[in-house]
Amino acid sequence: FFFDAEIEVFPLYIDSPSRKLVAELMILAGEVTALAGTEAGIALPYRGQPTPDLPPMEDLLMLPEGPCREIAKRSRMTRSVQSYNGAIRHASLGLAGYCQVSSPIRRYGDMLVHYQMKAYLRGTNAPFNEEELAQVMDYVGSAARESQLLQREVDSFWIAEFFRRQPRDRAYKALLLRWLREDSMLASVLVEEFGIETAVRMKNGHPLGEHISVGVSEANPRAGRLFFEEL
Repeated sequence: FFFDAEIEVFPLYIDSPSRKLVAELMILAGEVTALAGTEAGIALPYRGQPTPDLPPMEDLLMLPEGPCREIAKRSRMTRSVQSYNGAIRHASLGLAGYCQVSSPIRRYGDMLVHYQMKAYLRGTNAPFNEEELAQVMDYVGSAARESQLLQREVDSFWIAEFFRRQPRDRAYKALLLRWLREDSMLASVLVEEFGIETAVRMKNGHPLGEHISVGVSEANPRAGRLFFEEL
């Protein structure tokens, strides 16, 4: 019955002043917590990120400014790491220490940080030592990954259903981001109207940053399949 409902797909813009202010304050809270926790010797889930091996600046400057250049940087990003006995550098944030702490209602790990910090402020023993906290966070991380996977599957289903309902001959404007396998004409494009990044097998060669027209070649929400093709 819900298939009769209207579906909307749109990119979430995160560059509004209010969002930027909230994001900066959340990062500030995470930095202060990590540095204070390290100074006090409190076991916390300190988060960090090794410095990424970015392409040389001259290579980046050869790419069109905007999404193409940012995608090139993203592809070289390193995975986050975690420590429980002191702050570690977070390269992307440019901080000597960071700890997720600002969303205890939404993230269980943040609530554990509050438990640990409040115990210190009260002058009592922390609920968890380093080993115990690591065990709990390992379980929390597994549960969070399962939840994220489920959310991606739900999003993919409804996005595919949205495009399945569109006219089959509808054309969409897309930006060529990078070549995945240039020898086989497989490229990554950004369907800008909807903020969707997807792989497309190209019919013609195009320079990076060029706009092309694409159409939906297959949209099967139950199979989790959504494919575009160059028109």
